[in-house]
Amino acid sequence: MPRGRRWPSACPRTVCACTIGAALCPDIHDSKGKIAVTDYYSQENHGPYQTHALGDFTLTSGQVLRDAQIAYATQGTLNAARDNAVLVTTWYTGTTKIMEQIYVGAGHALDPAKYFIILANQLGSGLSSSPSNSATQGGAAFPALSMGDDVNAQHRLLTEAFGLDHLALVFGGSMGAGQALEWACRFPGFARRVAALAGVGTTRPHAVVIGRIVQDILTSAHRFNGGNYGPGDMDAALRQHALYWTNLAWCPDFLDRKGWEPLGFASLDAFLTEFMQGYFAPMDANNLLAQVGKWQRADVGGNAGGDAKAAYARVTSKVVLMPIASDQIFPVATCRDEAALIPGARVTVIAGNAGHLGLFAVEADYMPQINAALGGLLAEPA
Repeated sequence: MPRGRRWPSACPRTVCACTIGAALCPDIHDSKGKIAVTDYYSQENHGPYQTHALGDFTLTSGQVLRDAQIAYATQGTLNAARDNAVLVTTWYTGTTKIMEQIYVGAGHALDPAKYFIILANQLGSGLSSSPSNSATQGGAAFPALSMGDDVNAQHRLLTEAFGLDHLALVFGGSMGAGQALEWACRFPGFARRVAALAGVGTTRPHAVVIGRIVQDILTSAHRFNGGNYGPGDMDAALRQHALYWTNLAWCPDFLDRKGWEPLGFASLDAFLTEFMQGYFAPMDANNLLAQVGKWQRADVGGNAGGDAKAAYARVTSKVVLMPIASDQIFPVATCRDEAALIPGARVTVIAGNAGHLGLFAVEADYMPQINAALGGLLAEPA
């Protein structure tokens, strides 16, 4: 596996044996060692990306996100028939750069030589309109978001910037899977095919509890101050946040069999410090809270009187749910239950022992399975 991805100053540059390097942990500390949050969400670290202006954007709650923008990246070329466009959505804490480095490229099902691939950063990500970059609604003043808001913003991007009236596929993992399924319900038929990897469209009670723990870790920080914190004030809480996701999002078997060693880490402590904290600690807490709150409220039934079954009854896309076998956040059984609500949907289980963060393609047989599932779906008439 290729080595030499870019890591924080505390991390060896020769670490990161695989696409997990897409986590993009840059050196974002200031001269005093405190995290300079605004430097993390930059073109240097997550670009190149562009933005599309949405103006004063009305949210599903009725609130208005002022001077809204959606950040996106593209690869490939739209063909003459305009039928090769693919939308890729992002997960909690993720950006389009991560999705590009893991899932897009020559030899993958999502090959820019064949498809016009549009990768969209979700609202609250730090690149699209977020608490950390809003000039008028920054920090704690940022309005609450929904998955529907992301999909409405993405629809505006596709129709206004590219003049598209349909997609060959919408694909996303984790929270991105929720957006993909929201697409199937909110704009039936716009996406001919939908692939939801390691996620569902409606948040279940188990996931609500996960979200509440994340919220408590961040908001109970001594210097959180209602979201009005300064540089370095949230460092300890962000490290705790990283530790929580280490315990939850990696399968116990991955940790117990020292799954960090093939990735180039000498010890568990090195893995915790250099990867998990290196990845999560640079992030802005208000951005994380905006995203996790959105996840807690996720409900495809929101556009159908709160009835998920009625919302899914509208679906005309070919839908595949792709749970990861060892995922503790979105177990296979949960994804099967969701698929049972969707006309014609099928489930393709992705084998692996890494857990939810198998999404980072840390196992050699992961991407071949993803490419087979996506390639097979794209080959089907729709």
